[in-house]
Amino acid sequence: MYRNLVIVSRDGKVVRTLGEQGFYQAIRLSRDGRTLGVALANPGNATFDLWSMDLDRAVPVRLTNDNVVNLFPLFSPDRKDLVFSSSREGLWKVFRKRIGGASEVERLPLAEGSFLAYDWSADGKLVLIASRMWTPESRLTVQPIAGGQPSVVDVGSTAYNGAMFSPSARWIAFASRESGADEVYVKSTAGAGEFPKIRISRTGGNNPAWSADERELYFTLPDGRIMAAKVTATGDRFDAGEPQPLFQTGGYSQYNAAVFWEPIGNGQFVVLRSAAVAERDNRLTVITNWENAIKEAR
Repeated sequence: MYRNLVIVSRDGKVVRTLGEQGFYQAIRLSRDGRTLGVALANPGNATFDLWSMDLDRAVPVRLTNDNVVNLFPLFSPDRKDLVFSSSREGLWKVFRKRIGGASEVERLPLAEGSFLAYDWSADGKLVLIASRMWTPESRLTVQPIAGGQPSVVDVGSTAYNGAMFSPSARWIAFASRESGADEVYVKSTAGAGEFPKIRISRTGGNNPAWSADERELYFTLPDGRIMAAKVTATGDRFDAGEPQPLFQTGGYSQYNAAVFWEPIGNGQFVVLRSAAVAERDNRLTVITNWENAIKEAR
């Protein structure tokens, strides 16, 4: 599906369009809000490669060229390294590579199984890893990027759809289906099970994202609307206000927790939207009394 990359204001009005239309599958923004990571379909096959795009110039630069499925691009805080998820070894695994030059792709030393990378902390030390995705045994793991003992985040034995560190890495927002439908929760990263999770959404939600100042939490409703909840964290206490609607994403679709929008940090959002079909006439023509017309033509 052709999609446009657009920057919108808080009320959803398009500020500008980034680059050309393309078969974009997912996006992720660097921590400083300057560079966009994009998964772009390769023509002629069902694979995806990763590209970067500077938001000022909107010129894409290829990051991978592997003829496999590469998704979920995550930039290090200095934008010199990339962590991403790939099917290059059959099961989904998490890989790291240096951006620029001919650097080798390195698989992160995780346990056996299938994994996706959801987020990279602002201090560059931790990666948020999902295992057993989209199953009742789903788990979130905080993995030190330099190696070492990971810690499991107690989110309950349930599937989830999207997860992200807060800017301070003190909290994790994630979507869980333990209530029977996707809902957004927040959980402290301090201690396994030490602090209870807090539900943010009321009528469904997934793909949570934090504001740069950690004072708002955004998420998507099932109908594609972006919601914003005011949040306050003081010590071990976390409080959230009533979520308020911002705008409709426009052509939103869900693909295995892939991200289709993110806050830039200046009150604007970058959004992946379905492209309008401008080259064809979308009007419908209804012909009535067509039987008599055929008889008269004979």
